[in-house]
Amino acid sequence: MAVGGPLVTALLRHRKVPHKRGLAWLPALFLGGSLIAATAQGYTAMPLGRIIQGVASAGYLGVALTICAELVAPDRRVRASS
Repeated sequence: MAVGGPLVTALLRHRKVPHKRGLAWLPALFLGGSLIAATAQGYTAMPLGRIIQGVASAGYLGVALTICAELVAPDRRVRASS
C-alpha cells in the first residue's frame, strides 16, 4: 500500500487517464484482488490477492485526493485534502 499506491496514482496521472475512469477501475481491481484472496487454495495466492487489494485501495485514495485538490482554489488545496 505504501509503495504501490503512489506508483499507481503517478502512473494514472502520467498516462492522463481521466479521473472518472480511474475511480471506476480501481474498485474493480480491488474486487479482483478480493476474489483471488477469497478463492486462494494456498499461501501463494492469498498474499497476491492482498497485495492487489492494497495497491487498488491506495491508488483509489490517491486519485480521490487529487480530485479534491483540483476542485478547490489553489490557496485551499491543503485543507481540502486533509
